[in-house]
Amino acid sequence: MDLDIQYQTGLLWQDYQHKEWISLLGQLKEAANDGQNQQLFYEAISFLAMYVNHHFSVEEAYMKQYRYPEERFHREEHRIYILRLKDFREKHREYATDVCPKIVENMTDWVYSHIMENDKKLGEFILTKEQPRLKQS
Repeated sequence: MDLDIQYQTGLLWQDYQHKEWISLLGQLKEAANDGQNQQLFYEAISFLAMYVNHHFSVEEAYMKQYRYPEERFHREEHRIYILRLKDFREKHREYATDVCPKIVENMTDWVYSHIMENDKKLGEFILTKEQPRLKQS
């Protein structure tokens, strides 16, 4: 699965991670809609939590390194997503057919929105900082 061009930031690592994240959310959505494979659903949600933390850590390291002016706001967006994911995991220790697919769709919508509103800006900022270094090499 390729990441649709409108969601690409121009940073290879970021676009790759977004593609993997969206793919994982798609698998999670399938497991949630299926309702038959609850173990797959729980494994996917656990992996999602780990993956999101890793992805956010990488972005935040770049924000710090390049002194991103919107770092505080961007970090807060990450914190909110992590809290929502944690809340979801705590509230749904038992699989609920009527709730899980809606929550997964909501988390997926957030990712697309976050990429368009925040990560594209971050990607452009990082590229402006890295372009001069690439030209000197």
